[in-house]
Amino acid sequence: MTRIKAAFILLLCLPAICYISCTQERDPCLQPKIMLLKIGAYQRVDTSVIDTALPHPFVAAIDFNDSIKIINDGATATNKFSIYLSPQSDSARWLIWPDSSLSVNTADTITFYYDKNLQFLSNACGYAYFYNLHSVHVTNHSIDSAVISSYSVNDDASKEHLKIYY
Repeated sequence: MTRIKAAFILLLCLPAICYISCTQERDPCLQPKIMLLKIGAYQRVDTSVIDTALPHPFVAAIDFNDSIKIINDGATATNKFSIYLSPQSDSARWLIWPDSSLSVNTADTITFYYDKNLQFLSNACGYAYFYNLHSVHVTNHSIDSAVISSYSVNDDASKEHLKIYY
């Protein structure tokens, strides 16, 4: 009687075991699919350059998919930002307000001009846009200058692409 029960349980489990062994499990995508442009804030002091933590920075996209995307809402002081570039156009405008507790007249607009290239990442990840910066235009209300330090915006997370000097 026990052998019959064991055989019956085995027959019930056999289709499930076959189904599980035949299903293909895909590798998860372990690399970023959205490439971020990294910005650092700096201050020139005499002959050296130091990191400058902006006290209450507000960073937002102006014309990214016809809506405002806020990256930093001014709650915490920081000197590093990661922003998006639009895959729909060849330029992107961002608003950077270094201290949102001060007048709106201190807000600056940064416009990035770039080329975009669709790159194959892997079977699990699919495709992603990589960018090549051409130039940057900034208003000078609070920003003294901006320098592109790395023109290629890709999946290398260690690069800082733009240095903003206040």
